[in-house]
Amino acid sequence: MRKQIFLGASLATALLLIAGCQTDSARAIKMQGQSGRMNRNNDFSYYAICKTNSPTSHTNVWKGPLWREKERAMQDAYDHNKTNAGHNAKVEWN
Repeated sequence: MRKQIFLGASLATALLLIAGCQTDSARAIKMQGQSGRMNRNNDFSYYAICKTNSPTSHTNVWKGPLWREKERAMQDAYDHNKTNAGHNAKVEWN
């Protein structure tokens, strides 16, 4: 019984490896992009934004650079609020 289970598991693993190796990399990238897991909008989606208007710093809406990590956008918002007293920059998601 153990030999049959081992043989079955080995055969299943070999089939998965063969099937995975035969997938064209361009096709795999295209499929992943269509699934919504990897596309241009999801790569850079967090940014800091400040809508506080003041004549001394910025009169329009201030928007920080786009980041993949939320922590970097939070650091941008913190730095903006620290530099400009009374401002309330927040992190938004694109």
